[in-house]
Amino acid sequence: MSLLIDFIAYIYDKYTRKEALSDARMVKTIYLADWLSAVETGKQLTDIRWKFDNYGPYVKDVVEAISGSDSFEIVETKNFYGAPKKQVERLPNVGNTHVRLKKHERETLDKVLEETQHMYFRQFIDHVYGTYPVLSQPKGSYLDLVELAKKQQRELLG
Repeated sequence: MSLLIDFIAYIYDKYTRKEALSDARMVKTIYLADWLSAVETGKQLTDIRWKFDNYGPYVKDVVEAISGSDSFEIVETKNFYGAPKKQVERLPNVGNTHVRLKKHERETLDKVLEETQHMYFRQFIDHVYGTYPVLSQPKGSYLDLVELAKKQQRELLG
């Protein structure tokens, strides 16, 4: 399994609108990649134990990996409407990070980015909230994505 910071670096490098890449969007992009991988392969990309909190699937792991990195930081800025926002940025004088991802990890992230990076934040959040784990589990619960992918498949097969 690749390091979490490698997933973060890959997403950052591939993201076309860096100004839209908030910490929340980074966290939920990794969630979507873990969910897609669980559905397609029966395994998550990361070893994150996802929790469904008040703001959807969330964990501190991603933000802590960014904050502890020597390549990235989270910068307080403002969104289009002037409200505060936390944006993921590469530190000055740091080039593209050497990313060590397996082919299937890159392909999974590419699928998620292709599907979501053009979405406005509200659309993106609606997409995240439309995933089976969020629809089927109560707030406050941990999301076992692999088991939930199996359960969804059983329900689809009826």
